[in-house]
Amino acid sequence: MNPTAEASRIVVVGAGVIGLSCALELRRARPECEVVVVDAGRVGDGTTPAGAGFVAPWATVVPHLGESGLRLADYSLGRYRELAATGVELRLRSNGNLVLFNERSSFDAAVSVITAGPQHSRDTQVVDAGEVGELTSGLVDTDRVVGGFFMPRGIQLETGLVLAELARRAAEAGIEIEERSPVHSVAVAGGRVEGVELADGLLAAASVVLASGAWLGELLVPLGCT
Repeated sequence: MNPTAEASRIVVVGAGVIGLSCALELRRARPECEVVVVDAGRVGDGTTPAGAGFVAPWATVVPHLGESGLRLADYSLGRYRELAATGVELRLRSNGNLVLFNERSSFDAAVSVITAGPQHSRDTQVVDAGEVGELTSGLVDTDRVVGGFFMPRGIQLETGLVLAELARRAAEAGIEIEERSPVHSVAVAGGRVEGVELADGLLAAASVVLASGAWLGELLVPLGCT
C-alpha cells in the first residue's frame, strides 16, 4: 500500500458491519476513490458479533437517537431484506423485536418518554404482560414482567453470515481490507485529517471514517471529542 498522501483515498477504521457497509456505500457513491478498510484484528472480530443480530427501529424507543437514527435503522432493515431476497443466506427471521420490563416504575417512566417522542408513531407498540405472553407464545412468564415495547418490523440474523457476505462484496468491489493493522491515532494537521497512524507509519488519506465500535472513544478523545 502506498503511504503517500492520496487526495482520493478514504480510510474506514473497523471491519465490522458498520465499517464494511460504509466502505461499500462509499465505493458506490465515489467510484473514483480508493477505499481502504483497516482493522486491529480480522473481519468481524470486534463489536458486531458481540450482538445477537437484532435489527429494529430502535429510535422509536430511544428518543435521543432521533430522526437520523430512524433513517439508519430503515436503511439497515431494507438492506438486509434486499440481500436475503437475492438468495444470500443470512438466516433472517422477521419476528419483530420485543423489549421487556420487570419493574413497574421504570416501565411507566419509559412509556412516558417514548410515547411523547416524535418517532413513536412509526408502529412501535406498548404492550402489557398479557400481550407479551401472546407475542411469545407463552415462553415468557407473564407473572415476572409488567410490559414492554414491540417493534414489529424488527428482524434477527446471523452476524457471521452478514460479515462474510459484506467482506466478499467489498473484495469484489476492489476495496482493500487490511487486517491486523491497529490504528494508533487519527493524524490531524492544521485542523485537517491527514490519515491514520499505523504501526509502520502514516496511511495517508483525505478522509477517515471511524467505525471502530467499542473502541471509538480511544480514537476520538485525543481529538477533543467525547
